[in-house]
Amino acid sequence: MKVLGLGDNVFDSYDNLGIAYPGGNAVNVAVSASRLGHEASYLGRVADDLWGERLLGALKAERVDASACEIVPGGTTKVCHQDRIEGERHFKGVELGEAWPGAPVPSSSAVEYACGFDAILTSCNAKVDDWLPLLDGRQGVLSYDFGEKEKYRTPENLAKIAPHIDLAQFSMSGVDQAVVDEFLAGWQFDCPVLVTRGGLPPLLSWDGGRVQGVAAAGDAVDTMGAGDSFVTALVTSLVERGWRRGAALPEASRLEDALAAAAAHAARMCQVEGAFGHAARDGEVHAVVFDMDGVIIESEPLYLAIIDDFLTSRGATKLTEEDRNAMYGCTTQIQNATIAKHLDETAEEIAPAVTAYFEAHRIDYREALIPGIRELLAWLHEEGVAVGLASSSSMPEIRQMLDECELGHAFDSVVTGDDFEESKPNPEIYLHTFGELGCSPSEAVVVEDSEYGITAGRRAGAEVVALCKTHGSISDRDATLAFDTHQEILEYLKRRIGESK
Repeated sequence: MKVLGLGDNVFDSYDNLGIAYPGGNAVNVAVSASRLGHEASYLGRVADDLWGERLLGALKAERVDASACEIVPGGTTKVCHQDRIEGERHFKGVELGEAWPGAPVPSSSAVEYACGFDAILTSCNAKVDDWLPLLDGRQGVLSYDFGEKEKYRTPENLAKIAPHIDLAQFSMSGVDQAVVDEFLAGWQFDCPVLVTRGGLPPLLSWDGGRVQGVAAAGDAVDTMGAGDSFVTALVTSLVERGWRRGAALPEASRLEDALAAAAAHAARMCQVEGAFGHAARDGEVHAVVFDMDGVIIESEPLYLAIIDDFLTSRGATKLTEEDRNAMYGCTTQIQNATIAKHLDETAEEIAPAVTAYFEAHRIDYREALIPGIRELLAWLHEEGVAVGLASSSSMPEIRQMLDECELGHAFDSVVTGDDFEESKPNPEIYLHTFGELGCSPSEAVVVEDSEYGITAGRRAGAEVVALCKTHGSISDRDATLAFDTHQEILEYLKRRIGESK
């Protein structure tokens, strides 16, 4: 299912904690759609400042397509300032900067693009009301969140918006059903209406019927964007159950299932800091630490090809796709265990033969060097930023790569996972490297490509930048940001480090 979040974007800054999170209704719903397994896109205008780079990097990590967004030169991202004290948010004000890009412009090409989605989700806060009449030619359903403020519930505003939408959403936290009934009676909606009520069960009403959902369960870490998560899961669940534009809602039992699915998804998202994580922290960067395989050299596909040859030479089947994904960024022990299961031997029994085969089929690391890494390392050196290498590979393999690629001078610390009882995703290798480089986790950036490594960097407390892979099925979601190339990482670090000085 193709799902579009349409509208502006924002960073929610918890000033007293020194942390800011990407968000905004349109961004939040796109991320939720992606986490639910759908083909998700975000359409908005994005400033080309550091905040904008962070937003795009977070969306890349969440596998949300932002390619249709307009990047605004000289733009400044909207930041909502608040304090979070004992779990409660205390709003302080909004900072637009000198050149806030605002909402996306409804050009003919942008409208045509939006009309091709199975579901479009937007809101009163997204600033796209002028889009709505232009989207009447869409193929999918359109959900509109009126929020909780009375200024969006005037008869004039409802009359302007309602004819163009397929689902209306209202937030009425703590309100009993009688008040909801009175509100709905005062305005006859032609489309279904969802009313979320905070900790009380949500209500989905339409002409001739109503279904009550389940109340929120469990303690929330952060309720930022909870309504966005809920409506995204509800709309996509309804479409999966046969709801289409202009069609009646599915039968009551299916509606109850959809509401339950929405509640479960919203509860999961409320266990994440911010609307969907990806905390941005200010402060100086004193060190950048790199993984090796998949970050400095693209050796993993070459290694896997050698393993396939080893297996076939012994009459066994090649690695499965599941095996390949599990082996990206893994330790030697996991590698040998995966190979061994194809040969009905133990990892210990097969290890000498695997080592000998690799020795006889050495990789030319110079051919595997990833474009842009030399330039990135040289710039960090010029800036006086400490640089580390923390890899699950053995030290002989690391030294061979450094020698062949003539990169030994580029690293102030070189660490192998073999020196630790547990390697990645255990964070110890990164904590040790930070110590050697003389920096705290909050002063470090980790560059990774595998789920093992991303998890290790996050557990160590560092900002983690993922270099996206062109092969395999690896999730970058736990990374703070994700980029496609080292050139993009270099441009981000130039701004990130430059603004922290």
